[in-house]
Amino acid sequence: MTIQIKNFKAILLNVIDESLMILGESGRATIYLYVEEKVSLKKEEIPQRLQDFASAIQGIFGSGAPIIDGLILKRLCEKLNVNHESVKGKEFQAAIGEVMKRSGLK
Repeated sequence: MTIQIKNFKAILLNVIDESLMILGESGRATIYLYVEEKVSLKKEEIPQRLQDFASAIQGIFGSGAPIIDGLILKRLCEKLNVNHESVKGKEFQAAIGEVMKRSGLK
């Protein structure tokens, strides 16, 4: 794994962490606990298993999941200087991949 990909995964995990703070510290901790117990997905594995994470968020928030996904995507775009409008509306995992590509961290 290249340094760039490691950096992207670290940035993505940091952005997810920051974005989930909208729920407060205990809310964020509850999300991570749920994801680990129900999907066997540890926090540090989220960048490698985005689809599983997105499915877990869908299971928790239902029709509200796109709000969380959108917040994560918007913050990631801001951190990497990628135009959010260029990836908005895409499926979560595809949008994250597109941000990675557009940021030059291939």
